Amino acid sequence: MRRCGFTLVELLMAIAITGLVAVMAAVLTSAVSTGGQHVQASQQASQQALAALDAIRHKVATAYATANQPGVVVVQTSDNGWQFSDTLVLWLPASGQPANPDGLPLVEELLLICPDPQNLRQLIQVRAVGDTREVSLWDLNTPEWQAELEQIKTSSTSQRSLLCQGLRVVTVSEGEESGAPPGAPPPPSPPGSSNNNGTGQQAAGVLFSVRYAPSQQELEEVASGMRNWDQVAWPQGVYSASTGLRQVWVSVELQLSTQATDGGTEVVLPFFGSATRYYQVNKDEL
Repeated sequence: MRRCGFTLVELLMAIAITGLVAVMAAVLTSAVSTGGQHVQASQQASQQALAALDAIRHKVATAYATANQPGVVVVQTSDNGWQFSDTLVLWLPASGQPANPDGLPLVEELLLICPDPQNLRQLIQVRAVGDTREVSLWDLNTPEWQAELEQIKTSSTSQRSLLCQGLRVVTVSEGEESGAPPGAPPPPSPPGSSNNNGTGQQAAGVLFSVRYAPSQQELEEVASGMRNWDQVAWPQGVYSASTGLRQVWVSVELQLSTQATDGGTEVVLPFFGSATRYYQVNKDEL
């Protein structure tokens, strides 16, 4: 007699195969979705970082500078023994012209670019509106002025605006990235950090550095008569008997992090940029 239908064994095998195919399809769909989220987040981070680097480049190129005030300095942020090169200060009057063109900048004429102390994932620019104190850019790395700048960053009267968000944040004491499970292998310390003790501190993935050519020491030696004007290392050898070309070169590193909306693996994206300011130094102004 001819048999119709399937046996129990055949039905179980069909159900198992169908279930396996469904699981594989779900895994593939999830992987594609997660990959798409990472790609979108990476594109958004890239757009933000490139826009921030372009803004910094423009601000450095337009900073006001004199023979004794180079217009741009990097200020160390100090906290619990850690030092972070995460604050760029520019002499950039809001009006376009400084109150003392041949003297010292006013505090309100300084523009700070730094991580937001209240939200380290944000890179902001800050200005102390109405602060008419004079200050030398070379004094900003003293403990007194470092503390003053920290107050400016968080003051409710300061003018603040966002440059980009999504900065990577790390806990430098334990070497653990923010949100990493206890006991995880320590990642590299954030850029520009150093420590003299074992105290913990969080930091944003921001690093500024600046180089002057000629250096301030060379110009001071010319002013004191310890070095001849023509012995100064002028960029591209551009100088005359009374003037010389000075270069201020700023390098920037931003580390942004992205994460899928489902709490997937965090991806760290580094971005690098540089900016240059050229200006004329007059020998009789040293």
